[in-house]
Amino acid sequence: DDHALQAVLRRLIPSDHLAPIHADLSRFAGRHQELAAMAAHMERDKPTVQHFDAFGHRIDELRTCSSWQAMKRVAAEEGL
Repeated sequence: DDHALQAVLRRLIPSDHLAPIHADLSRFAGRHQELAAMAAHMERDKPTVQHFDAFGHRIDELRTCSSWQAMKRVAAEEGL
């Protein structure tokens, strides 16, 4: 229930488009705790790059924690 955001949306978006947007934002807001927990985990376990494998071959592999991978799924689900 962000009143400032709702006021801006009412001012900028035609009323016939506002209902679906409101429903999407309400659903997304319901994921706040899940997303906040993932964000905290992502801050603690930042991505790293492994440049070489055990045999000295160049691999340049990006390693991320499970929350980074989960956040990619959330972004796809939410259309971000």
